[in-house]
Amino acid sequence: MKNLDDSILITKVLEDDSDAFNELVRRYWPMAYQLCYQRLRNNAEAEDIAQEAFIKVHKYLRQLKDKTKFTGWFYHLVFQLIVERSREQKYRKTQQIKLDLEEKPGINPMNKLFVRDAMNSLSDDFRLVLTLRFYKDMSGEEIAKHLGEPVGTITSRLHRAYQLLKEKLK
Repeated sequence: MKNLDDSILITKVLEDDSDAFNELVRRYWPMAYQLCYQRLRNNAEAEDIAQEAFIKVHKYLRQLKDKTKFTGWFYHLVFQLIVERSREQKYRKTQQIKLDLEEKPGINPMNKLFVRDAMNSLSDDFRLVLTLRFYKDMSGEEIAKHLGEPVGTITSRLHRAYQLLKEKLK
């Protein structure tokens, strides 16, 4: 099986040859894991997404029209799973921060509502950095570390978020 071309291997996988599927996993696991780890920097998350990718391969491989394009198709599949996971993580962080905001004392309820509406109209990226800055009292460096982003990116995002929020609060 090791010497088979990918398109022949895929044909065997589609014929329910478990040895062929195991060989496909052996060939493409390193790429899937590396891609996941490079983006998420977490071993467990990388392994989880790589496993999920092969489950999807098993489920959707019949939809691949051109067997010679498996590598690109698989790369795209893994990348989409990484994007989904990243969005889920950002959403969970945003939801937790919103709960923390609800409990913040000393803010006039009407002002809180007005500011919250203005912030909710911002994109997720801008809303998240402003929330971390204002309500968690985090510095730009702390936000960058927390989100796993470069400091320059966070500084730029904060600046643009300030501008957008200022416009909405006029």
